[in-house]
Amino acid sequence: MLRLAAGVPRRLIGRGSLPAFANSSALPAGVDSLLASSQHVSAVDEPHRAHQASPEDSAESRPSLTVPAEGVGQPSADGQIQPTPAMHENSQDRDYLLMHPVYTQDYLVTVKPTHKPRETMRDRVGFAAVQVLRWCFDRASGYGPNMSERQWLRRILFLETVAGVPGMVAGMLRHMRSLRSMERDRGWIHTLLEEAENERMHLLTFLQLRHPGIMFRSMVLLGQGGFFNAYMLAYIVWPRACHSFIGYLEEEAVRTYTHALSDIDSGKSAISHWATTPAPDIAVKYWRLEPGSTLRDVVLNVRADEEPQPASNEEGRAVFAPIREAPKPVVGGEVQPTPSTQQDFVNNDYMLMHPVYTQEYLASVKPTHKPRETVRDKVGYAAIQALRWGFDRACGYGPNMSERQWLRRMLFLETVAGVPGMVAGMLRHMRSLRSMRRDHGWIHTLLEEAENERMHLLTFLKLREPGPLFRSTVLLGQGVFFNAYTLAYILWPRCCHAFIGYLEEEAVRTYTHAVEEIDSGTSSISHWATTPAPDIAVSYWRLEPGATLRDVVLNVRADEAAHSFVNHTFAALGKDAENPFSKGSLHVP
Repeated sequence: MLRLAAGVPRRLIGRGSLPAFANSSALPAGVDSLLASSQHVSAVDEPHRAHQASPEDSAESRPSLTVPAEGVGQPSADGQIQPTPAMHENSQDRDYLLMHPVYTQDYLVTVKPTHKPRETMRDRVGFAAVQVLRWCFDRASGYGPNMSERQWLRRILFLETVAGVPGMVAGMLRHMRSLRSMERDRGWIHTLLEEAENERMHLLTFLQLRHPGIMFRSMVLLGQGGFFNAYMLAYIVWPRACHSFIGYLEEEAVRTYTHALSDIDSGKSAISHWATTPAPDIAVKYWRLEPGSTLRDVVLNVRADEEPQPASNEEGRAVFAPIREAPKPVVGGEVQPTPSTQQDFVNNDYMLMHPVYTQEYLASVKPTHKPRETVRDKVGYAAIQALRWGFDRACGYGPNMSERQWLRRMLFLETVAGVPGMVAGMLRHMRSLRSMRRDHGWIHTLLEEAENERMHLLTFLKLREPGPLFRSTVLLGQGVFFNAYTLAYILWPRCCHAFIGYLEEEAVRTYTHAVEEIDSGTSSISHWATTPAPDIAVSYWRLEPGATLRDVVLNVRADEAAHSFVNHTFAALGKDAENPFSKGSLHVP
């Protein structure tokens, strides 16, 4: 998904031109020259999409903002909570962009420590593991009565650096499973990613109170490294026991925060002043706290987040995939960014933001190429050309392809294309946890790209059900590519983004070829011009009534052009640079 931050392009100018920049000098090094390359940006010129308005925009030029529908994200009168996408206009750091609950005061005071009876073997194993870890952690952190403020903060910070791991690991593994099995995930991925981000926001909030030293950071690095690998292996082997483990872990977290509240309310502990200390701005925005909120209110909200929930059914859809109202397209050629949370789409395949295109923009997308100016560009391009050469021959790519060959190529391409965004998003999430620093918005863009590619796959699966041989090939290909890309991203992330940028350029060429074959009237896929689009595609891209498979291919091609631009931009940025693609703006030069 394409989203340029407020302060980058403010508004569009003529077709084929570059957007005006409000403050081009503020752009990270390399991005200005990238955007100036007309060879590249001509692929996606004048996208006819809405962008996030800035205070400098006049009332006449300001497009509609994508904000929660009235009542969404606000506490209800009866004490229930509403999910919220937390899309605050004044949130420039973009630390949180996934849905999360906002609580009422009446609800917050009802949260108490609870315990789920241990009824199954997985419950017993999970509970025993948590008790062993808690025993060790309590002694290492000096947990007990009369703790100092430093001890409290050290305990909370370490807890949250570890607690942010399971949701991301489980979400990543289920995403990969959905790709290689070529099946829907039924909403689990989004719930797990939302949990991971929620824990990371707890960490970023408490970091406003204390900056850890080198010794503590070393302990976090060691702890996360061991826990990440152990949990990933355990989740692959026995996922339901892992969910039980996290359920009991969160029970202990509720007990810890309840203890903290008791100390605050006692009036004589080291953290009693939290009852009057103002809440950090990041917490006020995230939980939408009332003016005058204190650290005590923050602890109440964190405890509510940690409250264990009933287990999801392994065979069914995720219990907590929220149903939310989606924003509607704007009249006049512009469209709203959308989380695609239409109430009638019960499988919750897609919950993250993605672009919705106009017909004029779709017709303007053409194959392009970014010049190879750096070593990373040359390495990434050479790797892509080698892979394309082998892939073309393996799938018989060329003129006069059969419909089966086209679908086989598209399906395999999308099973692989869904890997990089999730891998990069996961690695940056883990980096944010262990470095205890903000990510500046990269994680969400990468996760949105991964989901977008998975939706391409689920759409084309409506046209063909692959056989065992094809599935085996996908399993092998994903296994090799996942491990290779993970290692490469750890060592040289900017080269990996260049690699994906050139990969998406080739995808645009492939889908342009497909459109030409459809329009020829004589190819094996010419009937796609009249074949109705699958329901999942109509819902995802908000296609007009009567949309066809040709419209689907046009939208997929536009998505790939967007991914190419995003990754070429990321390749020009340092790993600590702010993401120039902000949520709510689907603007591509």
